[in-house]
Amino acid sequence: MSPVFFIDCSEDPDRLAYVVASSLSRFLRFVLMEELNREGWPFSVGYVTSIDPAIADTPGAPLPWTV
Repeated sequence: MSPVFFIDCSEDPDRLAYVVASSLSRFLRFVLMEELNREGWPFSVGYVTSIDPAIADTPGAPLPWTV
């Protein structure tokens, strides 16, 4: 698994802020859905986990809805 993380450069450019997808393919799906005006990513736990259930098992950074 190769998760995708968000880094908030205004806060700390050396720290992973939170995970946004469990894989590159899931990340690209979220980005495309966002472009189609589907709301909910990355902060809606129900929406994100319905598309990407593996995100809850991703180590290394907090989940977006917990920060």
